[in-house]
Amino acid sequence: ADIYSDAPSDEDAAANIYAFIDNYRWDNGRYIFAYDADSLENMANGANHRIIGRSSYDSQDKKGNYYARDIVNNAKAVPVGYSSYYFLNPSSQKIEEKISASFYFAPLNLVIATGEYISRLKQAKLDMALAAVKSSQYGVNGYFWVQDNEGKILVHPKEELVGTTVTISRDAAKAIV
Repeated sequence: ADIYSDAPSDEDAAANIYAFIDNYRWDNGRYIFAYDADSLENMANGANHRIIGRSSYDSQDKKGNYYARDIVNNAKAVPVGYSSYYFLNPSSQKIEEKISASFYFAPLNLVIATGEYISRLKQAKLDMALAAVKSSQYGVNGYFWVQDNEGKILVHPKEELVGTTVTISRDAAKAIV
C-alpha cells in the first residue's frame, strides 16, 4: 500500500507522510526531516518533535550558513540535492561537517531530507578497509596487519594484538618516511 496515494483524502495523505517521517528511525538514531518548501517551516522531524511548526528560514549552522535554505534550494533544483553544513555531533561532542540528501515532494510542497556526519562516513569506509585487510592472507601462513603512525595495531588476525603498540615496526616505518 502507498501511504500517500491510497489515503482517503489529501489531509489523511499528509498526516500519513508526517507520521512516517516523525517515527522512522534506523541504524543508531538516523532520521528523516521535512520542511515546507516555501516557508521552511519544520513539518516533520524524526529526531526532535519540539521544532515542528517552527521556521528554520533564519537558522544558521555553527559557521553561519543558512543550512535549511540550502537544503530546500538544492532539493528544488535537482532530483536529489546535497547540502553541507556544520552541527554538533552528539557522538563526538564536536562541531563537524554533516551532509544531507534531500528531494522535493511536490504534492505536499515538502522538502524531505536526511543527513550524516562526514566523520561517520569516513569511519565506515575505514572499517570496511580494515575488515578487508583482516580477511586477507598470502601463501599458507602469511597475513597482513595495519598499524597507525604511533605503532598501535588497528587490525590483526590475532585479536589479542589489536590495540597494542609495537614500537619496532613503528620506528622502522618512521625511518622509511
